[in-house]
Amino acid sequence: MNLLKRLNPFQGKAINENNIESLILRTLMFTDLDFLSNSLYSQLDSLLPHKSKDLNRKRANEGKVFAQYELCIQQANTLQNLNEKQNNLRIAANNGHPIAQCLFGNTLDDENYPRYLKMAMNHGSTYAAALLLKFYGKDFDEFDQAIYRIKCAAENGEYKSLLFYGEILILSNWVPRNLEEGVKYLKKAMEIDSNSLDYLKLLISTLKTLKSDEVEFYQTLYDKKKKLLNENMLKTQKELADRGNIESQFQYAKLMLKKALKENLSQQNYNSKNMSIKNEKEGLKYLKLAADNGHAKAAEDFAMSQTNIDVKKKYLSIASKAKNPRANFKLSQILDADPDPLNQRQSRYFLENAVNLNDPEAMYHLGLAHLTGNGIEKDVKEGIHLIKRAARLKFPPAMKEVLNWTKKGKKTEIKKKVEAYLTAELTKIEAGKHENVFPDLYLPGIDIQKFIQ
Repeated sequence: MNLLKRLNPFQGKAINENNIESLILRTLMFTDLDFLSNSLYSQLDSLLPHKSKDLNRKRANEGKVFAQYELCIQQANTLQNLNEKQNNLRIAANNGHPIAQCLFGNTLDDENYPRYLKMAMNHGSTYAAALLLKFYGKDFDEFDQAIYRIKCAAENGEYKSLLFYGEILILSNWVPRNLEEGVKYLKKAMEIDSNSLDYLKLLISTLKTLKSDEVEFYQTLYDKKKKLLNENMLKTQKELADRGNIESQFQYAKLMLKKALKENLSQQNYNSKNMSIKNEKEGLKYLKLAADNGHAKAAEDFAMSQTNIDVKKKYLSIASKAKNPRANFKLSQILDADPDPLNQRQSRYFLENAVNLNDPEAMYHLGLAHLTGNGIEKDVKEGIHLIKRAARLKFPPAMKEVLNWTKKGKKTEIKKKVEAYLTAELTKIEAGKHENVFPDLYLPGIDIQKFIQ
């Protein structure tokens, strides 16, 4: 959903110095906070940072509570350090800001994550209600209340709730499925804003199932929206990147590299091939720019695009210092290939860093090393523990390993449930299916970490 377009009171005119303040003031006056998003604030902040921040600082100094929370969120968006982000979001979350509660909750572990979502739901956030339903399923102690909140908001025409409730009726097994009713809610949402392409795809696929004559209309709409969205996104990210916005440098690089790959795969003619090479160079240029400016993911991606091992190590080191889990793991792999004892010790150091940063592949590799005693002290219990952690994070090799364990020994009820769950999840992963907000199969209470044998 394009929030800037949706909230823009100037009917599609470009956002500039003359109308930015009115736009920000309008967003601050919204009563339904679910309309607001941290991405909106980061976009506003990137466009005219002195305007948006100065306005909220002024309002915060005047004691306007809402602006105080927005300032915390804006500042959190500009920070690279996770602890600093958390501290800013915590202030806003603990003072009752639903968006901050959702964002802060996402940085926490499974035990504390739902606590902040419940706070957000109690402050009227239907988005938090939807996330809680996904997290708990029918085991949620406020299940009926969450469904009721989403349904009521949908019936009152609230955009996100129309999408959520339509999806619940079409995809989930929490309420009796009703494709016709689900389509009705999704169509109402599309009348408000048809920029949510994932939900537009869901509407199209459901209409196909119902053999509706409206499929062609919505498919044409989808194709137009996707093309327009891509063009607008590319233009906007380029403008922001050239103004020095590091995140936009990274996003623009990704878009250009994706475009180059698509053109390269088509290989329709000589011009197409030349365009692919040109776009790839442009993408790598901005990827390096973002990496040199300290963007952890850009540094990781740029490193992996290089063949020179020293350049690889340089940029992976930048990313690893910013606590990028994949960079730590990849740096560990590069160093592990060198038999030098110093590099072997460094390899182990970066591998353990990656595990501490919750990289599932690193957990799996360290787990295997503990199980076999390969280059490390053998510790079967720790090996099993690490592989189960990786399985919980849906790393396929680890999931297959745990699946093999379920087939050994006596078949218990928990083993059967774990086996069914892992088999279904692996099937989805290997089929490359998109995981919906409300997946068909969600088995709460199955803790693979506690699974024995």
